[in-house]
Amino acid sequence: MSTAFPEKLRLVLKLLSVSNTRLAAELGIDKSVVSRWLSGAVKPSEFNRSRLTALVASHVPGFRLIDWDRDPAALADIFRPGGGEEHTPAHPAPNAGRAAAGLTLPILDQAVLATALRGRAYEGFFRTMRLADGPAGGFANDYSYVRMGDNGLLRTSMSSLGSVAEGWLLPLHNQVYLLVSDATSGGMTYSIMNGLASTKVETMDGVGIGAGHDPGRTPTALNFLVDRIGDLSGDPNADAAHFADLCRINALPTEADLTPELLAHILPDFGPAAAQAGGAWVLQIKRGRSISRSAPPDEQIAAGPATPSASARPADKSHAAFAEKFGLVLKLLSLSSAQMAAALEVDKSVISRWLSGGVEPSSHNLARLTGLIATRRPGFSTLDWERSPEGLLQLFGADPALIPGHRSQGGPVLTLSIWEQIIASAALRGTAYEGFFRLTRPSTQDSGAFVEEYGLIQPDPCGLPRFRLAAAGAMFDGWLLSVHDQVHVVACDPVGGVMINAILNGIGAARVAALDGLILSPTLDVERAPSAMPVLLEYVAGLTGEPEADERRFEDLAGRQRTLSPDDLEPRTRARLMRDCGPTAYAGGGAMLLQMPLEGSLTRAGALPRA
Repeated sequence: MSTAFPEKLRLVLKLLSVSNTRLAAELGIDKSVVSRWLSGAVKPSEFNRSRLTALVASHVPGFRLIDWDRDPAALADIFRPGGGEEHTPAHPAPNAGRAAAGLTLPILDQAVLATALRGRAYEGFFRTMRLADGPAGGFANDYSYVRMGDNGLLRTSMSSLGSVAEGWLLPLHNQVYLLVSDATSGGMTYSIMNGLASTKVETMDGVGIGAGHDPGRTPTALNFLVDRIGDLSGDPNADAAHFADLCRINALPTEADLTPELLAHILPDFGPAAAQAGGAWVLQIKRGRSISRSAPPDEQIAAGPATPSASARPADKSHAAFAEKFGLVLKLLSLSSAQMAAALEVDKSVISRWLSGGVEPSSHNLARLTGLIATRRPGFSTLDWERSPEGLLQLFGADPALIPGHRSQGGPVLTLSIWEQIIASAALRGTAYEGFFRLTRPSTQDSGAFVEEYGLIQPDPCGLPRFRLAAAGAMFDGWLLSVHDQVHVVACDPVGGVMINAILNGIGAARVAALDGLILSPTLDVERAPSAMPVLLEYVAGLTGEPEADERRFEDLAGRQRTLSPDDLEPRTRARLMRDCGPTAYAGGGAMLLQMPLEGSLTRAGALPRA
């Protein structure tokens, strides 16, 4: 409660045409108490503040404790016709209140810290060598420009076959993740590279997925090699001009570039036949085979160590940080600490200690607290405590720009050049993907086997479908992005410090029954090998409309993960997910690259649920 409370209370009484006497009568308190509030001599107790808020809400539906933190002008806006709609939307507007056009992920704070420590090692100009995915075949070079962004993350521009994609390079543990979008084609490309603990990186190898350059925009996966070809000059304008020159280069890899060792590395055999011969079951680069390397010692010494700046440190996760978020949630729900204590059946002193930052709730009490909040804010989960205060305001439908102290304080955001396309598509087709689904893919750890995992797709106030997946003991949380005729997944496991991405063949339907495509993920073991494989998502049930019931069902499904043999799969699924690729398969009339073409796709529409 700010020192301007008396001014705000007088404003509210005028807007409601309520006298001091009437207010005292409706609250059941002496008129002198109201007079002292208005003079600023005393502030209302937490109990009376909650009752006062409830009284205002009886006149202006949706009014909350948090609204007392507004500026007087913003407070007055609530009382205008339709003014209450902004902070209590029945269906929040897409991306409401978001400060930037991009994605938030619970792993970005880790990426900011890692970038502060090692990001300078990846700055510079790079050339990628890979197999071309066009109808003419052959090999292709891409060119990249990597530099530090204003948000503490590495910005990346990548030129590929005449178009330029913009995005991000995220160092996480011993790997580097790439996410770029191309505004011209509306496509997105992802990769995982084997990183290095070095002050200057010379070469990296990795696995990537993207949409092909054919009419069907076929999801395609391949291995690649990235070499440093230049350092930043220190002059951003000169560096941008140099990248523009690189974009106009049409040079292709020479025979000298394509050594037998390189070809074996980026064109491996993999699939059922390769696995039976002792080779690879899926497309991946294990660290034992990686040819990533640092720059020569003299260049590393010249680069010098990096020192993380205070501005690049991740958001505080201490007791005080939870206390701030908990206090904010109480305001958003218009609950006093006494009311929360009664609802949770704990002593009021326990709530006071949580609010003071002296102690955090136990895992048991945090689960109970989260469940209680979910009854008032459907969809709220334990992961939402990892949001920034600004993110919590957005989740509850409040605009952070209207609440002093919560303006432009959110964590890093991955801006995307195709954001408006993504948001518009989500508004049109996002509900088609909501529900519980089963994910089937080749195992990255057991050669010849498959895994069956379960996930949940729910609506989110930001306007995008929220994607969650329980996989191999990890819990991935992120987003489902509908882009033109394809569906993308961007999700992460903050505990393991890993990300997964997928590109799926979409369908224009009101309800989707199945989607197939490619998924990119590190192996969830000590190896963390970058891996790409076919995947099938199948709808198994719709949302109940009761968040707690949906959470219980998701927990139950998460416990049903299992390993399958090829014989456990339906013939069509087995044929789609089990394929040989690489030089040997190609010589026999098969595929060189791992792709999921529209021909033979298992993507299909489903029936709408009955009303």
